[in-house]
Amino acid sequence: MSEQAFKFSGEAARNYDEYLGPFLFEPSARIMASYLPEHYEGSVLEMAAGTGRLTRHLSRRMGLTGMLVVTDISPDMLEVAQEKLPSLPIDFKVADAEALPFEDNSFDMVFFQYGIMFLPEKAKGMAEAFRVLKPGGKLFMSTWDATHRIPFMKLWFDEILLPFFTCADKSKYLVPFHMHDPVHLEQLFSAAGFKNISIENRHFQGTSPAPSELVKGFLLKHSMAKEVMEQDPDALMPLAEKFQSGIIERFGAELVRCELSAFFCQGEK
Repeated sequence: MSEQAFKFSGEAARNYDEYLGPFLFEPSARIMASYLPEHYEGSVLEMAAGTGRLTRHLSRRMGLTGMLVVTDISPDMLEVAQEKLPSLPIDFKVADAEALPFEDNSFDMVFFQYGIMFLPEKAKGMAEAFRVLKPGGKLFMSTWDATHRIPFMKLWFDEILLPFFTCADKSKYLVPFHMHDPVHLEQLFSAAGFKNISIENRHFQGTSPAPSELVKGFLLKHSMAKEVMEQDPDALMPLAEKFQSGIIERFGAELVRCELSAFFCQGEK
C-alpha cells in the first residue's frame, strides 16, 4: 500500500482547508484539543498539523508561558496554518514525522491528528513521538474508522468511487481509512514503549453548508479529479453529479450533517 496516495500543495492545500477542513477536521479537533488542560503551561508538539485546524484549538488552551511547536512535512500546508494564526506565539517548523528535528525529552505532550496513516514507516513515527516526549509525557493520536462504518464515506468510497476505478489495486484511495483496528493501534503504542494506553472509538458530527461544497472537497477540487480523468476524461462531471445526488438523498439538500467516527488514542512515556 502506498501511503503517498495524495499530496496537497499550492492551491490544493487551500482547497483542502476550505472544503474538507470544516467537515472532517474541525469537529475532531475540538475533541482532540480537550485532552489539553486549559491554560496549559507546558511544552506541546503537534505532528502532521496540516492546515492548522487542531493548532487553533490547542493554542487557545495554552497558558502564557506554555510552548506550542507545530510541524508538517508540507510547507504549503503549514503556510495556510500560519496565515490563519498570524499573531499567535506558535513555532511552525517543516519537519518529517519520521525524523523530528528535536532533542530527546523535549515535550510534555505530543498531538498527532490523522497523520500516522500516511507514514511509510509508522513505527518510526511512533518511536519519534516517544523519543521527544519527556518521561511521563503523553502522546494523543487519532485515526479514522473504516469507511463502511462512516455513512458518508461508505457512500463516496465504497459505493461510488471504488467501483468506478478498474485498477486491480485500489488500496491507495483508502489510505486515510486503513488504520481502524484497535488491537493494531494498541500494538503500535506498546511497541514504541508507551504505557497506560487507551484506544477509544468516538462518534461526532461533520457539517457542511451544502452538498456542492463536499463534492468540491472530495472530488472536483481534490487531486482525485485527476485520477478520475486519467481513467475516463468524460467521467468527472457525471461522477460529481452522482455523488451530489447521493449526498442530497441521504444527508439533505442544504446544510449537510453526517456522523463521523474515529479512534482517539493515547499513551504515556
